[in-house]
Amino acid sequence: MNMGPKEFAVRTGKPEKTIIAVLKGESSITPDMAVLFESVTRIPARFWMNKQRSYDEYLARKRQLALIDEEMNKNANETIKHESQQVL
Repeated sequence: MNMGPKEFAVRTGKPEKTIIAVLKGESSITPDMAVLFESVTRIPARFWMNKQRSYDEYLARKRQLALIDEEMNKNANETIKHESQQVL
């Protein structure tokens, strides 16, 4: 399948802006969109929904790791501050 976002948008009836946002990960694939994608690509809608679900899980894990890193850095900075105060 060799088509760009513009042709894909025309075939699905979705705005090109929406298709580009999905490709960039800035917009999610809805169940309705997955059915449209299936009609154009002949790839089952469940495939597109599973891709979206996997991507959503990836983002959730990435956010969780960022929160953990932030907390660890905060704790490390507090420890360093406390230790430096003891030296003085």
